Amino acid sequence: MSGELVIDVSSNNHAGVSNQLPWAQIVAAGVKGVVVKVTEGTTYVNPFAAGDIAAARVHGLGVQAYHFVVPSTDQAQMDAQAQFFKANALGMKMLWLDVEVDDGLTLAQVGIATHEMLEAMGTVPVAGLYCDLNYYAQMAGAPWGYPQWIAEPSSAVPTVPAFLHQFGQTTIEGRVFDLNRWYGTEEQFGALFDLEEAPAPTPAPAPPAPVPEGEFMPPTLKQGDLNGSVKALQRLLQGSSPHLVVDGDFGPATETAVMNVQRFFGLAVDGIVGPKTWTILDTFG
Repeated sequence: MSGELVIDVSSNNHAGVSNQLPWAQIVAAGVKGVVVKVTEGTTYVNPFAAGDIAAARVHGLGVQAYHFVVPSTDQAQMDAQAQFFKANALGMKMLWLDVEVDDGLTLAQVGIATHEMLEAMGTVPVAGLYCDLNYYAQMAGAPWGYPQWIAEPSSAVPTVPAFLHQFGQTTIEGRVFDLNRWYGTEEQFGALFDLEEAPAPTPAPAPPAPVPEGEFMPPTLKQGDLNGSVKALQRLLQGSSPHLVVDGDFGPATETAVMNVQRFFGLAVDGIVGPKTWTILDTFG
């Protein structure tokens, strides 16, 4: 067992002072890999995923991706989630399905839905299951021969066979990250975390290679856009426009809400969501 430390990150880790995660300090803490949330359900794409993956690679970290599962008894819906995840997985080899909500189903039904989604993923890229012991115990047959990532903070080592074990949390530069340990082989770590494709880390004491400006910002949005990033924008706008519908459609109501925020904070009132507007929304939304 190789024992590498791994963190998992989502847009939640970007809340606070800066959109940029403290990658140099993450590496200095001994972390060797990161699992990035890229999608949820069939509509949400993490607006920070591409930037996090690029930055992690710049700093010599291995990278994998995960999808937050919205379980359903409708097999077509689970198939659609699988295709949505694969279409937005940004070239990752290892894709994990994060199962931690039941959406009104029994855990047995959640297990059936998750198994169907794993089957729909196919063999390339490699798919695996993330869940805690409660879900694991009540989803018959889990993980059905697929790789397992177990959340088990009550134990120093996993009590079920697992590649990854989420055993606690760590705070780096004021940000809290879930902490995991890799229990596969070193060869599997290198292959499944795409380390053979990652650039070598910058030797100390030279600083890490610079990340291009805007790397950590979501895409610029304007009226007429229709995508998951618009949904993320609308959720942030609900802080000042509570009746705004979160539908992923950047229409007149969304533009008005954006312009109100821009006007209040003294930005150019153009209804276009660029880096300055994203920063304000991320901080005050």
